[in-house]
Amino acid sequence: MKQYANESEVLLAFAEPLMELAAVNGDARRMQMVLSLAKSVWNVVVMETLQGGPSASASSVQTARAIFSQAAVVLMQQEGAATLVALFDQLVQRKRADFAEHLWLVRSATCVQNQDGVLQVEVQSSRTATS
Repeated sequence: MKQYANESEVLLAFAEPLMELAAVNGDARRMQMVLSLAKSVWNVVVMETLQGGPSASASSVQTARAIFSQAAVVLMQQEGAATLVALFDQLVQRKRADFAEHLWLVRSATCVQNQDGVLQVEVQSSRTATS
């Protein structure tokens, strides 16, 4: 199991496929959108885990998928949006398989660009009863 210094590092590692597809490349606005998408997937998987598995929260996953799809279209401006939407299910599996031990909810994930133009991400989390 890979060790991370904090929740920001964990969420960034989880969101790597989204960042690559969305071509963030130092764009704080695009990174903020990616973080929002990653947060929605992350939280729905944590909630389904706490509620007893995928069948217990099917409607939550469907709702998150719909929100993800709408945001993906905005982020990708139609071009590549279908690929990004398909990534939703891959991210759900990625969370379950590679980040299962992280059972905290993402309250907020913000991205700011410092004076040197470097993107900095800060994640605020809520611990669950099992984390």
